[in-house]
Amino acid sequence: MLRTRTGSRLALVLAAALLGAGLTGCAPWWAAGPDRDGGVHRPDGVPEGGRESITCADGEHLELTATAAHYEVRGACGDIAVRGSQIEVDLESAGTVLVEGQLARIAASGDVGAIVVRGNRNELTAADVGTVTVSGESNALVLDAVTDSVEISGNDNRLEGDVQTDRVVVNGENDVVGPAS
Repeated sequence: MLRTRTGSRLALVLAAALLGAGLTGCAPWWAAGPDRDGGVHRPDGVPEGGRESITCADGEHLELTATAAHYEVRGACGDIAVRGSQIEVDLESAGTVLVEGQLARIAASGDVGAIVVRGNRNELTAADVGTVTVSGESNALVLDAVTDSVEISGNDNRLEGDVQTDRVVVNGENDVVGPAS
């Protein structure tokens, strides 16, 4: 009995350590907390209706916060956080794209590791995406392919594209996931 308890405790400690390492090592900078966001490029605010061109250093993280602004982002970015309302972003590729707000239009010409949408009435287009997570209402995503997983919470969301995974969870009403119509 003692051996089983010790083995169980050891297994729990190891599992907790591995889980903690996995969460902090693989999480995007914006999910890791305010003390862990060193190296994030935050351009000066673009005035309402303004435009800005940005070039990411290879793997650089980027945070864009604005209202009614347009960004053109070149290069292979790390994680990109887009926060605000009526923001347009044209980008090449990114590790993760986080959208928090409403009425954003994000267009990626290349691949994106993950897309996370927290808001309403946002539009995103991209080539291949690994993971898609949406919470909100009336978001529209048009993707060439989704390879890892899809999770949608909210109503009237639409994901069009080649969903190449069985890991699809939809919690809401009138949500559509599948090939482009």
